[in-house]
Amino acid sequence: MQASARALLADLEMPKPENVIKVHTDKTLEKLLPKAFKLYEKYLSKYEYDWPIELAGDKKKIWNYCAGIKFTPTPNLIFEFALRIAEYQNRQGFGWVTGQYISALIIRSHAHGNNNFNLELRHLDTKINYLLGFTGIEERPLRVSVSGNVGNFCGLDAQTLRLTLRGNAAGQLAMKAKDSRFKIFGETDLGAGWCASNSVFKCTDRESAERIKQVVREGCRVYWLNNKKRVLIK
Repeated sequence: MQASARALLADLEMPKPENVIKVHTDKTLEKLLPKAFKLYEKYLSKYEYDWPIELAGDKKKIWNYCAGIKFTPTPNLIFEFALRIAEYQNRQGFGWVTGQYISALIIRSHAHGNNNFNLELRHLDTKINYLLGFTGIEERPLRVSVSGNVGNFCGLDAQTLRLTLRGNAAGQLAMKAKDSRFKIFGETDLGAGWCASNSVFKCTDRESAERIKQVVREGCRVYWLNNKKRVLIK
């Protein structure tokens, strides 16, 4: 066999290092996702009807969830967790527990230096409540992008939250939020922006922007996103 032919066969059998495609497995995801679901199922099993809400009590509940998380969730883990929760939609308390638990995962992850979280919720038939409630660190804004509709009290009492929502929001979006920014590619329900302060709202829906401007407090700016133009409402 000629030398050039042997060299060609050698290349086929043993590719050069620079030609090898490496596939990286997220070992952290494989290890921690079962733990995340085990804890989630525990909280679902302990669900008790909690309407009407008591804001102080609900904040305590989210922080209790945080205390139960003994691992550091990565943004990728949280994204995968949200993708796999559809099978729990018929469980009692799904709409309430899920939002608080995902908030707790994000709070823990953000506290350990992670940011730029993405959540895909378009596969869910049941809206989740309390998503991103009581979140935010004053020194480091929390950045989250959500695709899909959200339930009540999304961004409740949040601070330094940077939320992009590609969907609709049920009641009380960004209620009592502080020093935050919300970009909403959808419609909001009553109570959106109620008592928010020092925050910015950008809405593609004109009626949502008009409602929000009526209920925000000092230091807020509300914009209507008219095609590519930004129109100041307040």
